[in-house]
Amino acid sequence: MRDDMPPADARAGASGGEEPLTREAIKARVVSGAAFIAGRGVVLLTIAAVANAVLARELSPHAFGIVAFGMTVMAFAAVFSDGGLGAALIRSAVPADPALLREIFGLQIAVSTVLFGCICAVAVPFFGTAGAITALMALALPLGALDTPAKIMLERRLEYRILARAEVLQAVVYYVWAVTAVSLGAGVWGLATAAVVRVLAIAVILYRATPDLFVWPAFSLTRVRPLLRFGIGFQANNLVNVVRDEGLNLGIAAIAGIAPLGIWSLARRLMELPTLLFQTLWRVSFPGTSQLLAAGGDPRRLIVRAARLTAVASAFVLGILAAAAPGLVGTIFGARWAEVGTLVAISCAPLVYSGPISVATAGYLYAVGDASSVLVATVVHTVAWLAVSFALLPFLGIVAVPIGWVVGSAADAVLLGAAARRRAGVWAFGAVAVPSSAGLAAGGVGLVVDVALGRTFAGGVAGAIVSAALCTSLLVLLRRAALRELVEIARERSRGRRVAAAAR
Repeated sequence: MRDDMPPADARAGASGGEEPLTREAIKARVVSGAAFIAGRGVVLLTIAAVANAVLARELSPHAFGIVAFGMTVMAFAAVFSDGGLGAALIRSAVPADPALLREIFGLQIAVSTVLFGCICAVAVPFFGTAGAITALMALALPLGALDTPAKIMLERRLEYRILARAEVLQAVVYYVWAVTAVSLGAGVWGLATAAVVRVLAIAVILYRATPDLFVWPAFSLTRVRPLLRFGIGFQANNLVNVVRDEGLNLGIAAIAGIAPLGIWSLARRLMELPTLLFQTLWRVSFPGTSQLLAAGGDPRRLIVRAARLTAVASAFVLGILAAAAPGLVGTIFGARWAEVGTLVAISCAPLVYSGPISVATAGYLYAVGDASSVLVATVVHTVAWLAVSFALLPFLGIVAVPIGWVVGSAADAVLLGAAARRRAGVWAFGAVAVPSSAGLAAGGVGLVVDVALGRTFAGGVAGAIVSAALCTSLLVLLRRAALRELVEIARERSRGRRVAAAAR
C-alpha cells in the first residue's frame, strides 16, 4: 500500500457519519447493487433507442453533427468536472465527514465553472452556431456538481436502488424534454437545453430522496490535498478512455472514411449490451471491494470469486452474441449492415477473458490505492488498440478495429492480472481460464453453424441455441460449482425482490 493512502480501517464505510457494515451486508448490497445497475442500464438503453428514433426523424444529420461536436467537448470536460474526481477521492479514502464533502463539492464547483468559462470563451467566437450550442450544453458542467456529495455517499453506502431510480427518472426527463422541444420546432436547441435540464433533474430527484446528503461548498483544499494524487490517477484513467474512443473514431474517419466509421459505430452500439454486464460490475466493484477489505475480507478470495463468477456469466452472453450476430444483424438491419455482424463476433473475443479479469482486479487495485497500475494498463491497452487498428486499416478495412481491440485487451488483462498478483498473491487467469475458454469455444461452434446456414435469421438463432447448449454442457462438466453459485445468487436476488414487493 502506498504511503499516502490511509489504512484500510479508515476507508469507505468507516467514517464518522456512516454505520459500518458486516461482510454479509456488504455482499448483499453488492449483489443487489449490481442487479439495480444492470436493470437501470437495460431501461436506459430502451428509452434511448425509442427517443433517438423519434429525434432522427425530426432532425437532420447536420443537426446531429452539431450536437455530436458539443458532446465530444463535454466528454473531455466531464472527466474533470462531472463528479468523477470527487468520487475517486472519496470512495476509497478517509472518512467522508461533512467537512470533507464540502471541500470536495467546492473543488467540483470551482473546476467546472472554470471549464465552463473556457469553453464559452473559445467556442462562441470561433465556432458559430456549433460553438453557441456547445456553450449552452457546457452550462451543465457547474450545475452537474450540485449532486456530487449525494452521489458519493450513496455509492459509499452501496445504496444503488436510489441511484438507479434517480438515473432512470433523469433519462425520462431528458428525453421527454428533448423530444417535446424538438417536435415544437426548437430544433438542435431543444437537445442543447435538454442537456442542462438533465443535470438539474437528477439534482432535484436526489435532493427529494436524500436531503440530508446535500451540503454547502467550502473552497478549501486543506482536507482534499492529501488525496489528490489518487484522485488525479483515477481521473487520468477516465481521460485516457475518452481519448481512445474519440481518437479511434477520428482515425477511422481519416484513414478509411465516414462509411466504415458508421459501420463501426453501429457495431459498438450493439456491443453495449454485453458491456453492460461489465460496466455494472466495474461500478460496484470499487466501493464494494473497499468495504469488504475494511471489514477484514481476504483479497485473494475476493479476486478469485469475482473473476470466476464474472467469467461464467460472460461466457454465456458473449458466446451467444458471437454466434448469433452474423445472421441476425444482416437480417434485422439490412444487407448493407451485414459486415457489422462480423465485427460484433470478433469484438466478443477480447471481452471473454479481459472483462472478468478487469472486473476482479481493477476494483481491488483502486481499493488499495494503486490507481497507477490501472492507469498504466489503460494506456497500454489504448496505444496497442489504436496502433494495430490504424496499421491494419488500409489492408483489412474496418475489421482491423476489433482485431486491434483483441490485442489491446490482451495487454490490459496481463498488466492488471500481474499488478493484482504482486499485491494479493493471486493469479486471476487461473479463475477465468476454463469458463472463458468454454464461452469462446461455444461461441466459435455456434458461429460455424450460423455461417453454414448462410448467415440468415434462422442461422443466427440456431447458432445462439448451439452456443448456449454447448456452453452450459461445458460449464456443468468443468465448473459445476461456479455455475451453481451463480444460479443461486440469481435465485436469492429473485426471492429478495418478491419479498420486498410483498412487504410494500
